[in-house]
Amino acid sequence: MTLSNGTQYKPQERHDGRVRRLNRKLARAKRGSRSSQKVKTSLRKEHQRVTTQRKQQAHRITTDVIKNHSANLVLEDLRTEKLTRKGGNHKRGFNRKGRDNAIAMHKSMLTYKAERANGLVELINPRNTTRACSDCSGLQDMSLSDRTYICGVCGMVKDRDHNAALTIRSRGLSAFAGRGFTLCVGPDGLTDVRPTETTVDEGNPTTQDNVFIHLST
Repeated sequence: MTLSNGTQYKPQERHDGRVRRLNRKLARAKRGSRSSQKVKTSLRKEHQRVTTQRKQQAHRITTDVIKNHSANLVLEDLRTEKLTRKGGNHKRGFNRKGRDNAIAMHKSMLTYKAERANGLVELINPRNTTRACSDCSGLQDMSLSDRTYICGVCGMVKDRDHNAALTIRSRGLSAFAGRGFTLCVGPDGLTDVRPTETTVDEGNPTTQDNVFIHLST
């Protein structure tokens, strides 16, 4: 997961090695045997353990975003059911990574934690957020293996996910403005979103940045 201020959270560590081993063991066991029942029980417990670990990691990351960055968020409105749909070799690799990053879980946690902290959440169309240049809006074809964005129009070079997060930031600012919010910039360059009718104390400018998030896939 990457924030528009450049902060990046490493993908969650894989915890399903034992699950894969147990699945292979179950495939070799005789159906209906005592051995197969024991493997099924172990497999069920392992799935529960992996799920718990993923939830704990997601809680740590999303809490850090809200506590140390901002409760004002713009997220891609990713349709996770499309990421988990079966397909060819290219699609299967994408499915596994999308599942491991627990996109839907992060999105849900960020949303309710931001709202609980009286923040604002906006979901935007993810179309071309990875392909668009955050500087000139030119489009660049990107494969899943391309981790650096090099714009063929203006020459800008950035980390792939940071570029996408900045594109989301640009769209998010427009979305907030369309909802009647004023963008207030302090002397440190950080931006705060406030209702249009809110009066800003010039002697006490905001220090909270808006975080626009790219949930890396």
